[in-house]
Amino acid sequence: MKTNATIALFGMALPLVAGAQESVSQRQEGIEKTLEGILSKAGVSMSGRATGEFAQSTMDGSLKRDSVRATEPVTYTQVDFDMRARPNSVTTARAVFRLHLDWPNFFGAPYTPFETRWLSIDGKAMDMLYYSVGDMSVKWSPYTIYGNDVGFLYTPRMFAQMQEQAMAERFQGNNVRNLQGAQFGLRAAAPPAKIDSFNVGFLATKLTNAINTGDNPPTALPYIFSDFDRWVMGGRGDVTFLGGISLGGSMLAFQDLKGTYADQTSLETELQTGGSRAGSAAEKRNAAQSGMVSGGRFNLQLDRVMQSLPIQVGLNTEFSMSSWETQGMLLNTNPRILGADTKGLPEIPDSMLSRKKTDGVAFAADLVLGYSMEKVFGGSLSAGFMMNDSGYRNDLVQAQSFVPNRIYNSVQGSDMGMYSTFDAMYHNVHRFVPEIVSNEMVKNPFEKVGYSNQIGANSTRIDPVLQTVLPGGAATANRVGPRFGLDVGMLDGALTLVSNGWILSTAKDVPVSTEIWAMDSATGATSQLGDSMVYAPVRSGGVTDTIMYNLPVAQKIDYQKIQAGLKLRADKFLGDAWKMPLELMGSYELNSAKSGSAVDYKANILNAGLYVGVWKRIALTGGYQMINTEKAVLNTTKGAAGQTPYVSGKYTSKQTNVGGGLEYTITEGSYASFTWHKVSVEYPEDKFVKKADQPAVARDFSQNILNAKLTVGF
Repeated sequence: MKTNATIALFGMALPLVAGAQESVSQRQEGIEKTLEGILSKAGVSMSGRATGEFAQSTMDGSLKRDSVRATEPVTYTQVDFDMRARPNSVTTARAVFRLHLDWPNFFGAPYTPFETRWLSIDGKAMDMLYYSVGDMSVKWSPYTIYGNDVGFLYTPRMFAQMQEQAMAERFQGNNVRNLQGAQFGLRAAAPPAKIDSFNVGFLATKLTNAINTGDNPPTALPYIFSDFDRWVMGGRGDVTFLGGISLGGSMLAFQDLKGTYADQTSLETELQTGGSRAGSAAEKRNAAQSGMVSGGRFNLQLDRVMQSLPIQVGLNTEFSMSSWETQGMLLNTNPRILGADTKGLPEIPDSMLSRKKTDGVAFAADLVLGYSMEKVFGGSLSAGFMMNDSGYRNDLVQAQSFVPNRIYNSVQGSDMGMYSTFDAMYHNVHRFVPEIVSNEMVKNPFEKVGYSNQIGANSTRIDPVLQTVLPGGAATANRVGPRFGLDVGMLDGALTLVSNGWILSTAKDVPVSTEIWAMDSATGATSQLGDSMVYAPVRSGGVTDTIMYNLPVAQKIDYQKIQAGLKLRADKFLGDAWKMPLELMGSYELNSAKSGSAVDYKANILNAGLYVGVWKRIALTGGYQMINTEKAVLNTTKGAAGQTPYVSGKYTSKQTNVGGGLEYTITEGSYASFTWHKVSVEYPEDKFVKKADQPAVARDFSQNILNAKLTVGF
């Protein structure tokens, strides 16, 4: 190879520039390096997507504020470059860059239009070894590393495409978690040993050192630092043999690094001077957490082991254990008790702090039966059971990937009073400069999207429509009960039917009062409040007392999530009479939470969609969605005249989303679309936000959204 390379270079008459003292071998080595550099650049490839979009959302309704503009434009041009360099057979470097320019800010953009969205170095050697450094998309299993995608069954195609684009802003989809760190492993097969595949891998990643502040950051940067750096290291091993038997195990170790505490200077000052914040500073510094999550998996595909079976039979199981050590109650919050002389006060030792250890287990098993006749019928039925106790915790699966946010028309107000599930799910704005928000007279660009890659200190705010039953996915803590699934396809996909459900309850009774159940659903961390009484030891004057805090009576909460959907490819029944795509789809979903008279929440969800090909690459799309909710509110606080009391009763709301559009497919990955849809929210008789001795008033708002988009893939 080296001889051929040298001959090739001489044949191209490349000049040799060398000093008089250079030897022939040195000159030859320089030539070879030059050729290797040329050949390595031949492995550079680039793909991407260019998008131009004009969108306009106009708000109307009784909640609209007349003091600010009701129409929000979103107009931009952007290009994403996905570059991959493969200088050799074992290394690939990937970089995703974005050039973005808002049209309203063309002559004075307040930010750099060039961004780095993804950087990674990946590789594979000997068809067995693999590694990644930098940004990584990882998915192991529902109890180890897994993302929780939200959505409805058979979402109308035009809305499903909007959701996919919003999720792509955070590289989400297919239940992956996006991490930053390094991983390496060995993946191969050993046919002589009847081993179909085995995979042994290791991972180290930094989970978080920043918290996303949403759409209202205090500075031009949309992030603030958290108190600690948190790292996780782990490994996994999986093996599949005899065609259909697989075993796996994994372990993850989480650790906050106490040395990275955010406020070391203030901490040391307060501790040395005996300041009033000394106890609080020590408590915060010692709030570093550590945890361990381990578990195993067993899957059996019996029809592959016993190939004579006429049906498919499968068993999927997973078991996981977690153990976390967290900060407890500071036994002495007044450092002066330690001595009369507060000057030169030593640091409060860890022994003065109460460390709490919380253990938890989680288990799930599903039996799957299936049958298929080629191009005629295929279906599967699953029945399973899950049991996650209240102490189970794994941030890599329970962290929310969807956080309800205001997207369009946020200039109307920063609160969530005009929030809509449909707005948060389907819309995103990469860069937006509001008309009334600035950072010391400098325009403040925001990203607006309801999806997040943040892991750990996630928002406890949830959308009850989407996240009441399983906010942390299959690994949600404090859930126990059966689940089922049905998936049927007929006539080569002309007709498909999907249904699934979860009938669950809390594994441990939780304190129930107004809104307390929502916090349980949001965090799954009810083990810390799992009793009707909490006893906190405190130290005062050298005597340890016990203070009893009364909490609401603990109760069991029952959860249900039932959904069913149908999709019909009508064109497959029409033969030559209609050769264009003609697709109809619809689904229904029920989410509920019930606990005696204290908790009573219900959401009914309806989807209906149409996709019609009308001529060559042109298609019409349409969709309708409705969410009706009912929620019991039990507060009976009475307000004086002119105040806003909150009284008991049923709190109802109705959300609708209706729209249609035209889609023209240019080539695969390139299209133009024109859509209109209207998002409406109604609170028919809002007796919970009213003046005393006045009749209840209806509240409502709507968003009329026009969108024209041209996307070109390359």
